[in-house]
Amino acid sequence: MGLRFACYRLDHESYWGDEVFAFALVKSSWAGMHAAMVKDVVHPPLHYYLLHEWFRWFGFGTLQGRLLSAVFGTLAIPALYGLAKLLFDRETALVSALLLAVSHLSIQYSQEARAYAQLLLLTIAASYFFLRALKEQRSLFWWLFIASAVLVEYTHYFGLLTLISLAAFGVLYQRTYPIPRSWWVGGGLIVAAFLAA
Repeated sequence: MGLRFACYRLDHESYWGDEVFAFALVKSSWAGMHAAMVKDVVHPPLHYYLLHEWFRWFGFGTLQGRLLSAVFGTLAIPALYGLAKLLFDRETALVSALLLAVSHLSIQYSQEARAYAQLLLLTIAASYFFLRALKEQRSLFWWLFIASAVLVEYTHYFGLLTLISLAAFGVLYQRTYPIPRSWWVGGGLIVAAFLAA
């Protein structure tokens, strides 16, 4: 259902200002694209790298560019279901997934060749892995959280707000959910290293 909504009239309107930037950027070579992004410190590179390869496989155009976001926006629906089920119960998870599937804002961002649908999916994934790590004290989920945190910061800088919030929660509830100091230090160094790169 989510993909159907996200794909409805996907290329009805021509691409607009910010999409023009994305399309022009990813149409160049890898070297040219990377050099342009080094000069433009506003946009992290992950979405543009993915969009560049997406166009290489599926062709260049408005429909193709927006379809990548539609896929991310659709995948966010079952991801939110999993997160809500972890936090609450199956009924709450179903309602959460349904609300996201019909959310006007979610559909809108799933129809733009921009990083927002990708950011939504990755922040949900990061939150899920973080909470599983806290609840179950399993290192697998902690390192999956760190990996998704790196993907979040390479997608959009606003994603750092989610990561800061999760870290603050972990610190405030350290007694209830004791995370080993080595996890914090190792994960923090990895995230900081990728942010500085």
